[in-house]
Amino acid sequence: MKQVCLLCEQDYLMRGVIPALNKKILICNECETLYLNENLDSDKSYSMRSYLESQGLEPTWDSIKIIEEIADI
Repeated sequence: MKQVCLLCEQDYLMRGVIPALNKKILICNECETLYLNENLDSDKSYSMRSYLESQGLEPTWDSIKIIEEIADI
């Protein structure tokens, strides 16, 4: 099932990975909300830029590798 972002409801979530952390994520291309949990637990959602900065990474899309343009969850 394709999942629309819970925060903005404007775009489907993409499946990706943060290679430097070896962490799987779901992310919204529209609002850049990043989900660390595939169950879409609202307590596990972050601003992409804030999360990457907090991990000592460059807060850009270059820090993320998209695996699936529209995630089938």
